[in-house]
Amino acid sequence: ILFLYLILFLFKDKFINYLKYINYFFLIILGSLIFFFQSKFAILSYFILNFIFIYNAFNRKEETKLILALFISHIFLFYSISSSRIIYNKVETYLQNNKDLVVIEKEKSVKHFRSFDDKSYKNKSEYIQNVISSGRINIWKKTIIFIKKRPFLGYGSMSDRHIINKQRLKNRNIVNPVSNAFLYSLISGGILSLFLFFYFWLNIYKNIINILKINTISSYYEKIAIFIIFILALRCLVENSVMLFGVDFLLLLNALYLIERK
Repeated sequence: ILFLYLILFLFKDKFINYLKYINYFFLIILGSLIFFFQSKFAILSYFILNFIFIYNAFNRKEETKLILALFISHIFLFYSISSSRIIYNKVETYLQNNKDLVVIEKEKSVKHFRSFDDKSYKNKSEYIQNVISSGRINIWKKTIIFIKKRPFLGYGSMSDRHIINKQRLKNRNIVNPVSNAFLYSLISGGILSLFLFFYFWLNIYKNIINILKINTISSYYEKIAIFIIFILALRCLVENSVMLFGVDFLLLLNALYLIERK
């Protein structure tokens, strides 16, 4: 969704007449879906991208107005869809032959955002870590313990699913990956693997830096490619991104191809 939003936004100036309004319509839909699915990474990336759009705009005032208008539209549509659950519950009550259509308590106050109210945390620090990282910090701490035992060879591809999830596998729960591409490369292939991963990003770091001067680039395809690389670089910090033959990996290869063929 984020990539589609990015592409449509970058091409907004290419559309004319009614096509421009159709483009804005889809931008509103996609933007509201970013909030609807409530991925913290996607929402944070959404704000970072909008900041970059404004920073690189030739007319920052007009760009700010447009982005603000889109943001208000995203929030309005998101709340409208979220609030529609009240209507759904009323219809459901009616279909159950409840002629009084009594509005139950949960219908009166719809929770638009997921709750982080969990009493299982020992202190506020632990609670804040979970809210910010969704438990990733604890997973990273556990991963580092295993990495110290085999820092040079690692444990093999996708070993994080088994090593740090022994208890969850025993209870047949959903496993948690290490959720950091750098730690994943280290626990999978050791120091050599991490070195090669760093070397790979060092070779394309200029493409990431170019995002701060995107307005000097004339090719829309190159702009899209640079933004994709930038988002994937951010994603490496919170996911096992750019895994071989994964979707992120294929996106990255295609982005690099678009840049090279300019």
